[in-house]
Amino acid sequence: MDGFRPQLTLLTVGEGDFSASLAILRAYHGSRSEEGIIKHLVATTLLSSKEDVVETYPSSKEILEELESNFGHVVTILYAVDATKLDEHPELSTRSTRFDVILFHHPHLGYNNNSSTSDDHSMRHSSLLAHYFHSAQKLLPKRGYVHVCLCSGAIRSWKVEEIIQRQQLQNALDSPMAASRPLLEPLLTRLCTSDHKDNMEQQHPKANQKKVGGSRRGHWLGRYGYRHQPTFPQVTEFQTNVSSSYHFFLRPVTGSKDVLCLESNAEDKEDNKVHACGICLQEFSTERAFREHQETPALPSL
Repeated sequence: MDGFRPQLTLLTVGEGDFSASLAILRAYHGSRSEEGIIKHLVATTLLSSKEDVVETYPSSKEILEELESNFGHVVTILYAVDATKLDEHPELSTRSTRFDVILFHHPHLGYNNNSSTSDDHSMRHSSLLAHYFHSAQKLLPKRGYVHVCLCSGAIRSWKVEEIIQRQQLQNALDSPMAASRPLLEPLLTRLCTSDHKDNMEQQHPKANQKKVGGSRRGHWLGRYGYRHQPTFPQVTEFQTNVSSSYHFFLRPVTGSKDVLCLESNAEDKEDNKVHACGICLQEFSTERAFREHQETPALPSL
């Protein structure tokens, strides 16, 4: 039997300073001289360029340098990638190899001054998650997973379980997994081929245990340098405590309808003639507002 070979193709979305992607590679790939379990990682951000990333998150300069120097052979970095429209991105939608796991750590749109209530804030983020789940599952192979990591408060207020059910997804694990546990271990035996399971357990029983500085002791990736960053670090002093966070690993429900049938459509309700999004269920009083939502379902805003 051949020795263990890299197995996983990963996509990370919504990156800020790229510390999540770097932490995953430090934990699971090792270095150029060590063979890990990641075959390829595509790291993406909504920001439009490397210059924008470094200007917004100064810490990203060293992170991007390490990604290039230590992991350039396995990582690809893409800019201007909207997490709600992954399946429309030309470099993601046309790939011959699909992603085993699509990961989104602590999605957040910032605190919009136009959102006057907590309900408005929750609705914006519920919409973000619904469109992310809807888009991401189109890039999965038969055995693939959509991931999101959220704080416990967001899970409740953003009605995550309802969104998961509506998007015809189900939890791959018995329950959401505490972020203090190693990230990918529960999925490895599900994703690796049977020919490599024994070798994987012998050669890679745990992730590389080299620890580096991290911001949150409670988040396992913090051991490898993950630092949660606010959406607008220059203009907000608010820091989310990510130590009490949970991972969701989701897969399409077996026998569910084709995901394409959930596309947004304008629906004129008989009573008040509103337009409703078929993905996130937001309602709009004008067709123009509805079309704008279709174009950009959930963008960060101050």
